Amino acid sequence: MPLEIESIVLENLYASEETFALRIFAPGIAKQAKPGQFVMLSVPGKFLRRPISIASVSGGRLTLLVRIAGKGTLELSQVSRNTKLKMLGPLGNPFGIPTIGAFLVGGGIGVAPLIFFSNLLKSLNVEHRLLYGEKCGKYVISQRFLPDGVEIFTEDGSKGTIGTVLSGLPNEVATPVYGCGPGKMIEAMIQQSSKFISTVEVSMEQRMACGCGVCQGCAIETKSGYKLVCKDGPIFPLHEIITK
Repeated sequence: MPLEIESIVLENLYASEETFALRIFAPGIAKQAKPGQFVMLSVPGKFLRRPISIASVSGGRLTLLVRIAGKGTLELSQVSRNTKLKMLGPLGNPFGIPTIGAFLVGGGIGVAPLIFFSNLLKSLNVEHRLLYGEKCGKYVISQRFLPDGVEIFTEDGSKGTIGTVLSGLPNEVATPVYGCGPGKMIEAMIQQSSKFISTVEVSMEQRMACGCGVCQGCAIETKSGYKLVCKDGPIFPLHEIITK
């Protein structure tokens, strides 16, 4: 059951170029949160809240990794310790839990929910590989926020392995795949879908106003008709997604 609370900012930390980490005290939401879910977070001076994936949970604290994409996230990047922010969550459906191993594929800030997922799979002793890609090294999130063993890819080769994050996948993938990233990454996964033998789940990134299905502003087209990312997702089977 989602909770409406007044959360407290504990830390606002630099994570990489144009990216910051908010550590927030929100024990009720932290207790319920599962990988793949998100929160709607208020922005000082703004009417609409912003949807932000949960990157990790520790005790009663959430870590939210946020990349500046507009005025709202810019305002959030400047909040200080002890700032109170209204929060609604956890929202959306979580990733399914594999039992035989997995690939986790994160493009850009889409790596955030996969960090949470990787930590859970480690606690369950489920073997997996976390692949994380950025356009260039300056955007790669600081190692302090990433799980051990993460495999980093940059398109210009300035950090980690040169190539897109999908270049880290084998030609034939027999274990489940879980992805989150920009639309171009999802489109590329659909184009390469013949290589995936097992389950593929993707978390869709979409602008939202309410986060709970009322405004219907986050609809996407699927093979089963239009679905709401906030309520029906954000996790969807890859084979259901229709891209334009």
